Amino acid sequence: MRLASGVRTGRATSGSRRATPRTAAAGLLVIGSLLALPALPAHADPPPVSVTPDVAAETSPPDDGALITPEEALERDSTAVAGLAKVSVSEAKRRLAIQQRVTKLVESLPEDVRAQSYAGGRLDFTASRPATLYFKGRVPESVQAGVIPEVELTGGMKYSFDEMVARQNALHAAAKDLGFTQIRSDFDLVTQRIGLTLALQREQPDLRGRTLRDKLTARVAGGRLALRDSDFSIKELASGTRLAVPSTGYGGSILRSGGAYACTSAFVVRRTSDQAEGVLTAAHCEGINQMDQNNSAGGVVSTFSAPFVSEHIGANGEVEWHTTTGHDDVPEFWDTFSTRRTVTSRIGSSGYMSGAYVCHFGRTSGTTCGVINNPSVSINFPWGGCGGCTKTASNMVRVSGAASLPGDSGGPWYVLNQALGVHHGYDPVSLDVFFSPIERAENQFGVKVQFG
Repeated sequence: MRLASGVRTGRATSGSRRATPRTAAAGLLVIGSLLALPALPAHADPPPVSVTPDVAAETSPPDDGALITPEEALERDSTAVAGLAKVSVSEAKRRLAIQQRVTKLVESLPEDVRAQSYAGGRLDFTASRPATLYFKGRVPESVQAGVIPEVELTGGMKYSFDEMVARQNALHAAAKDLGFTQIRSDFDLVTQRIGLTLALQREQPDLRGRTLRDKLTARVAGGRLALRDSDFSIKELASGTRLAVPSTGYGGSILRSGGAYACTSAFVVRRTSDQAEGVLTAAHCEGINQMDQNNSAGGVVSTFSAPFVSEHIGANGEVEWHTTTGHDDVPEFWDTFSTRRTVTSRIGSSGYMSGAYVCHFGRTSGTTCGVINNPSVSINFPWGGCGGCTKTASNMVRVSGAASLPGDSGGPWYVLNQALGVHHGYDPVSLDVFFSPIERAENQFGVKVQFG
């Protein structure tokens, strides 16, 4: 699949519609402008847009000049972070450099340390040491030997990050077993206390307060995942409240369902077993069967087949992938409607830290940036693939300060030239947004993100 540049045309109108299994798609995208335009409210409908007929390749050739360099990517992201954090561009560059060094340090930890001891990381650029890494029990000597000046190592945590994820997901599943459909869960890295937010049920009005807490505790009792009353908090919201709304949407290209604009693609991948190429997107993007090749002038060079391969909603977030028929894939993604970046690396599942800067591109909203506020979130959301039932996606990343509108789903989350994840949608209560970690998508489908 040859991904050319640009793209504002070829988008479907913004009215919402119910998706049916593998035949339709509608969703919500992250919207806003990274550099100049103010971000639109995440709950707003996108402006209506007309569909521009596909333009023949011979009359609208790809514009390869739209590919930006890593240096230009640094300037662009630094400008975005400067606006987000209200600091100078030079300070933003310093922060991004520290963030990258800390991420590399975490990813260099031995596998057994990451699985059994590492309890998470937090970035706070106002502190004397901007990064804190937490560990279960004593900090391993192997970590102390490789520490960098910007990092503070803190031991004494009761559980590792992986153990906390398991405890969080067990509590989330218990709430789902009790009949709740609108659920969000996460945990605090420092206190290791789980936070459960759910919308009360009209069918069971008495299932709240002490009664609810006792039933949840009883369902997660015994064994290593046992939860005491003090291990979690519950926030009860009014019946009917929605806690997660999927966005619908190549690296950053238009994906179509039956010819209509539906979602955005994330990153180019290659299956390890047979080297088949394709792209990732979000699993709630139902019926996707085509992909556009766009140009930086805002036109559609061509639309080609993108057959569905597999989808997943569960422990590895909510992702799916498609092959691309008769096209050579290029390890690039659109970061604006007129420019692309080369993918040079991807973050590992342990590399997400609270306080880290991240950016996203969606075909409705354009470019928007924010800050990770929690690297382990489980959400329930309505899925058209089962006639409107709710599905649970775990191990998601939650971001504050970004935005989301219909059509952005599946788009790329990144920083500089590093692939981070696949866009999901937003929380209409907090207006935070969510994405699925990229390494989990690779592991789920046996694919690898392609680098340039």
